[in-house]
Amino acid sequence: MHKLLVAGIAALLIACAPATPPTKDEGSAPIAGGSAMLGPEGYGPVRVGMTVEEAGAALGHALQAEGLSEDPQACQIYPDAGALYMAEQGRITRVSAYQDIAGAEGIRTAEGVGLGSSDAEVRSAYPGAAEEPAKYEGPPAHDLIAWTTPNERGIRFEIDASGKVVRMHAGGPSIMYMEGCS
Repeated sequence: MHKLLVAGIAALLIACAPATPPTKDEGSAPIAGGSAMLGPEGYGPVRVGMTVEEAGAALGHALQAEGLSEDPQACQIYPDAGALYMAEQGRITRVSAYQDIAGAEGIRTAEGVGLGSSDAEVRSAYPGAAEEPAKYEGPPAHDLIAWTTPNERGIRFEIDASGKVVRMHAGGPSIMYMEGCS
């Protein structure tokens, strides 16, 4: 009877114990406060300026380039858990999220802007954002660029003709590249 009572109490304690919150988002960046944030300095634990190796260590796994170049100093794109990390000369220069990439829908800025946010939400969160014409889509599509340090650190939001964010790019001057590494 005593063993049964002890086993019952142990089972009750285990069932009532709070679950340990996850520290990773499906094997990607360690999450602080429940979600990683995209910003001019990087995404989650990956900071602009890190080497690709440092970024991989911060994520807990090596990054694998898409279309690997033989030149380690060439511009490379490293897709990982919905984010696209751009490296130039072996260092992370930009982090992007695209509407059509699985896992990217949860990526948000500290101001709460993410894929699918409206033009008005971006303008409210970033009142100083500059508007520029979209490169490949006619008006009303456009880009909103919010520099924290002019031409050095910022975020570019690509807004489609329906007025929604379809791509976000954060980091250094490479946020202005229109086609990946160019």
